[in-house]
Amino acid sequence: MALGERSETIDRADFIDVATETLQELIDDLRAAKEELAELQTGPTKTFSLSDSSRFQVRSGIRIRNVDLREHPGDVPVYSVFTRPETVKGYISKEWLLERGVEPEPYPSVTVMATGASAVGTVFYREANCVMTDDVVIVQSWPMEDDRLQLSFEDDAESVEESIDDITPEHDIDLAYLAVALSQTIAQGGYLYEAKLYTKRVAQLSVEVPVNAEGDPDIERQRQIAAVAKRLDQIRSKLQETGAWSKSVRLA
Repeated sequence: MALGERSETIDRADFIDVATETLQELIDDLRAAKEELAELQTGPTKTFSLSDSSRFQVRSGIRIRNVDLREHPGDVPVYSVFTRPETVKGYISKEWLLERGVEPEPYPSVTVMATGASAVGTVFYREANCVMTDDVVIVQSWPMEDDRLQLSFEDDAESVEESIDDITPEHDIDLAYLAVALSQTIAQGGYLYEAKLYTKRVAQLSVEVPVNAEGDPDIERQRQIAAVAKRLDQIRSKLQETGAWSKSVRLA
């Protein structure tokens, strides 16, 4: 709230009505999410190790300094070790990246913060067309051997861009679910309290994945679990907003 602004004033009875209605909606949403998660998680699961290079790739981002961002501004978002998913380090020039043999990520990915007292172990889902700094670990659920990932950077930016397949490489572990499962693995392992979680250590982690009767990853159930997890994050945000509103209003 800006200096000099007055907070909202509300009658005490109205405050009780609004707060009760809001909290009841949140309780209903939480109950529904809990029931749906319980149903989705009753099926069989299987442990998959991120060290399995036939299924996963785990690699670090690239070195991008603050001076690089100042001297080579552009449109490509650069993500680093922050605790909020929308926070960017800055925006870098694609031409500058290409000169160094680096292409913005052509596909979505899951990222793990490798350093930072409050950020280490934080997991985010990232859309394509961005880059990560070298203190961020990138995880994708397909092998490096996929031909579509082997781009030639000897051509100019336009030809490289045209060579990128718009379709995500074939995979059977959903990236949104991978972010959820990896967050759970890191939290349960206590890595949130450690100082470093670089590529080698991330590659040693495993995730529990829903599977079908044949023991193969059940991607549809993964997507359903990821959708519930996303709704739960939205509910948490609403809870925070409700708390902030409750604290800020003035009772008449």
